[in-house]
Amino acid sequence: MNLTTSITDLKYHPSGQLLSFCSKWKKNAVRMIHIQSQTVYQNFPGAAVGILKYGFNLDYSRDGAFMAMGNDEGKIHLWNMSP
Repeated sequence: MNLTTSITDLKYHPSGQLLSFCSKWKKNAVRMIHIQSQTVYQNFPGAAVGILKYGFNLDYSRDGAFMAMGNDEGKIHLWNMSP
């Protein structure tokens, strides 16, 4: 369930509570970790699996409300991080 390839990009959420990372070496390889509990969110990226392709980079908005990931097809996937 977790990544076993090299990580292409990783970013901390502005709150410092989440760490997200992706890999261009495996399809749909994007994960998110809760730092305090050191657990990987098993339900992320959810329904987006299958359309993500190979992630090259990711980043959060300044306020942490959104996370974006760019892929090998030049597309950007956007997640709303608000509860």
